[in-house]
Amino acid sequence: MNRLLLLVPIFTLTACASPKPATAEALAAEESRIMSPFMDAQTLVARSVRVRMTANFYDEFLASRVVKPAHEVTREERPDGGTSYHYRAIEREPVMMFQIGKTQIAAEEDLILEVLGGRQNLTLSVDAEAVTLANESGQQNMRSLRISDGSFRRDPVR
Repeated sequence: MNRLLLLVPIFTLTACASPKPATAEALAAEESRIMSPFMDAQTLVARSVRVRMTANFYDEFLASRVVKPAHEVTREERPDGGTSYHYRAIEREPVMMFQIGKTQIAAEEDLILEVLGGRQNLTLSVDAEAVTLANESGQQNMRSLRISDGSFRRDPVR
């Protein structure tokens, strides 16, 4: 019985051990793949936007035009140790502008940025409603758009 009690802490410590970290090259390649949809010059205009990211992508996010008193920002700590920011338009003009990579994001009503805390898989996603996406190929109007895991998912207006 005493031997069993000694083994329980050892098994508990083993189960909590973190996985072997990825190499720096593998991490850079995965970050590049996830960022790839944001590396083309394009403008996304949307009524409402939600951005979720792990902290390693936070340097890629820029609030380029948030002006008081036309806009307000609230900050809240997340249970996982991360932070949520809620950017809200009090007035319609000027439109709030953000940037991820080379992608400009204009949020007409609000943008919620969730920076995940703790040990998470690499994450960078954008969900937007009532969207116009403009790039060198032209312009698309969509009910919604999701950019996640290195790819686009569009729900076009019919």
